[in-house]
Amino acid sequence: EVHYRAFSQELDAQLFPSFADYCCCQLLLQNISTSPYFLPQATWLIACATECCGTVQCSSFVAGQGTIQNVGVVPAHRGKGLGKALVLQALHAFRQLGFHRAVLEVTAENTPAYQLYQSLGFRTVQTLYRAPSP
Repeated sequence: EVHYRAFSQELDAQLFPSFADYCCCQLLLQNISTSPYFLPQATWLIACATECCGTVQCSSFVAGQGTIQNVGVVPAHRGKGLGKALVLQALHAFRQLGFHRAVLEVTAENTPAYQLYQSLGFRTVQTLYRAPSP
């Protein structure tokens, strides 16, 4: 539910149509969580006083490297540092697992996310172009 609420009305839902559909979000997260690459110890859900409001999932596809996936905060809770907290928790878990590298992908037009990742030391390595789905 949190993933859907965080992404369904965003540009990422145009790039990844599964983000715009509640059932597809459930299936996506089920697929991530049952993958042999899934890192439950680096996956978090933030609960605020009235609802769950932020989430991040992580995996490791390459030895010694963590992949941060789907950092999402529902719109009503943005701007409170929750995205940063999620990423920092994921990075902390990577370090505890002995990983020396973390990677992620971000939609370049998502300026707040892009700036957050830059402020945490991430740098652009590659730029890919993907047209929104019709």
